[in-house]
Amino acid sequence: MISNYFDKNLVAVFLTLSITILLVVIGFYILYFHNFEITSQNEDWGNFGSFVGGVAGALFSFLTILLLVVTFKKQNESFKQSQFESSFFEMLRLNRNLIEKIEYKDPQERINRKGLIYIDYLSEQLNQFFSTNHISDNSRRQIISGKFQKKDLQQHLQDEVNSIYKSFYKGKESILGHYFRSLYHILKFVEESEISNKEKYSSFVQAFLTDSELHILFYNGISDFGIDKFHNLIDKFSLLENIKSKGEYFDIQFENLYPKTFPKYEKKRDKYSS
Repeated sequence: MISNYFDKNLVAVFLTLSITILLVVIGFYILYFHNFEITSQNEDWGNFGSFVGGVAGALFSFLTILLLVVTFKKQNESFKQSQFESSFFEMLRLNRNLIEKIEYKDPQERINRKGLIYIDYLSEQLNQFFSTNHISDNSRRQIISGKFQKKDLQQHLQDEVNSIYKSFYKGKESILGHYFRSLYHILKFVEESEISNKEKYSSFVQAFLTDSELHILFYNGISDFGIDKFHNLIDKFSLLENIKSKGEYFDIQFENLYPKTFPKYEKKRDKYSS
């Protein structure tokens, strides 16, 4: 449809410019020879036709070449876009398949958890890891009361998250590692592509992520497993803007560790809570 729209516009532009060129050439001829009477001699009309055809023909040739270059460039861009989208949606499909194929049998509870059910379970576990049992009350009070300097606060929160997340992550490497590497490569593929509207495709990724996935991604991106490369992509593409708040302490972590995304998250949080 886009291609047809472009073709129709190209024809319209070509016709408009062609008529304009023809009128300009005839106009110049009339401007210089308007004092002469209209002749009845075939030879004079032949000279007139040669003048118009010679000048206009050269301009038409230039215009045709120019439009061919534009058409080729547009078709090349369309081909690259098609190639990108084919690869992108295939990568996204494979990522979602990873989630569907996850299966974990709890040896203690003797329960099989599959797919997103298991991801929801991990999110609940992660909440417990970041409960007051893992963060000292003194540290929590100091952070909430604002006693830390900005730079010191960011480092403290990052170290704290990294330590707790590593404990949570232990034993889950084979499951979460593969999943997050897949997600990282999708965002990296978008980032390194030549497409203009990259946010459009990162929003497709975001649309497929559940709140439990976003919750685990939030901490994975801050930890040693994601801070060097993954974190910047998560924050740049605002992948976490739709995550549900986990409380005041979570919001402090968000504000300090994902500064680009936090304003969007805060705006949506306040909108839904009002």
